[in-house]
Amino acid sequence: LAMNLWRDGEFGTRVAINYPPAYPILIAPAFAIAENAARFSFIYFLHALVLGLCSLALLPAVHRQLGARRAWIVVGGLQFLGATTFLGYNTQTEALFAALLVAATGLAWQAWDRPSFGRFALVGFVCGLALCTRRTALVLPVALLILFVCDLLEARSAGKQMPFWRGSALLIGFVLGLLPEAIVMFLGGAEIDTYGGNPIKGHLQAAVDGSASLQGMLWGLEITGRHLAYSVVVTFAAPVVI
Repeated sequence: LAMNLWRDGEFGTRVAINYPPAYPILIAPAFAIAENAARFSFIYFLHALVLGLCSLALLPAVHRQLGARRAWIVVGGLQFLGATTFLGYNTQTEALFAALLVAATGLAWQAWDRPSFGRFALVGFVCGLALCTRRTALVLPVALLILFVCDLLEARSAGKQMPFWRGSALLIGFVLGLLPEAIVMFLGGAEIDTYGGNPIKGHLQAAVDGSASLQGMLWGLEITGRHLAYSVVVTFAAPVVI
């Protein structure tokens, strides 16, 4: 997807599955590099850079709890672990998605700690980008909607002015965050059909094929466990953390 986007200015041509566009757009410039190993090194560098920038959003919250020195140690440890584990050797959407989840968590804390239109719009923007990276990012607007409704109920019970401007800022930022989707729809002239086919059926078929041997069944159990753990940590836990 990234190669077609860079070389031909087209998105989704000659590929088996269309993924959301944010990650292909991020790594597309890497295809200006001719040598394969250098290209991948550049992509891994981008991963580390994006995670580094996104994790800085956590600094105010961690600083409040631990102080300046410990806050930098914690954030530096997060950057190091992310850059040297999955993000350092996989060119998959999870690399960008994890970084955006980190940013959304830190920015949401900042927005509710020191409310301003710009901060709430920035949270919405990151949520839009996350949805353009993986569709499971729908958990982020759900989490923010819960917080916004709590704000409205609290203001109503206290007889204060309703903070509808927060919802407006979140919505404006969210729409702006969907720009990668708008760009590729403009290039292709049609809506993106992401994750073509039935992914659940594909996974089940792989499990059936693997059950023919003991080793295949063990691999199936291991991979299933990883999928469940990933979903719990990254998807279902996101609203709880925020």
